Amino acid sequence: RSQRQFVLSGSGTEGVRRPEKRKEGKVGRNQPCPCGSGRKYKKCHGA
Repeated sequence: RSQRQFVLSGSGTEGVRRPEKRKEGKVGRNQPCPCGSGRKYKKCHGA
């Protein structure tokens, strides 16, 4: 309950994360992974 009161007493804008805009378009599952591993996205970071 003390955590709830702490959250309600804050201004509400301090810990808010906004989604970042991606510079590149979406990566297809069969395209190379943008991390540079050389693997397909679905086998690397698309799991």
